[in-house]
Amino acid sequence: MFGQNYPYLAVFGYNLAVLLAFVSLYFITRIPTFSESDLAKKYAKYLKGTILTIGAFAMIIQLVDLRLPILGTKGIILWNQNPLATWLTGVTILGYMLIWSYLAYKNTSFISDKYQKLKLQALCFDALCIGISAFLFFPSQNELQSLISFIIIVPAYVFTIYSIIMGRKINKV
Repeated sequence: MFGQNYPYLAVFGYNLAVLLAFVSLYFITRIPTFSESDLAKKYAKYLKGTILTIGAFAMIIQLVDLRLPILGTKGIILWNQNPLATWLTGVTILGYMLIWSYLAYKNTSFISDKYQKLKLQALCFDALCIGISAFLFFPSQNELQSLISFIIIVPAYVFTIYSIIMGRKINKV
């Protein structure tokens, strides 16, 4: 009902979510799991520039071609945004999360502590869930696609909470 009663506020929320997604991708490049890899050190400035460029381009498209969300037959909001902007957002997040997952997985081979290794493996699966969910969610054109993206994001929350708990367990030891 919220999307129907306040469509401009809903669109503002959607665009804010897209903006925060790109800002998050930009700042994740500073986390040691990512920033300490040789690959990231070599291509960091290009990756940051690409993220900023695609993010700005997607936001400009969405603001210039402002579209209101529609409510599906089952009550799920379909964002109805510009397809180019949504595909840019979904593909960028998926690609970035695949890189993040690969680097986290690669770092597990250097770690002997089982808790740290489990934490990195959880972050690896977390990134995969986020990337796939974003790839399905942002360009979604039907209720099933949106629903599947929300189902896939649930394990990401579980893996994130697990990583936080494992981090606290390690710090107490």
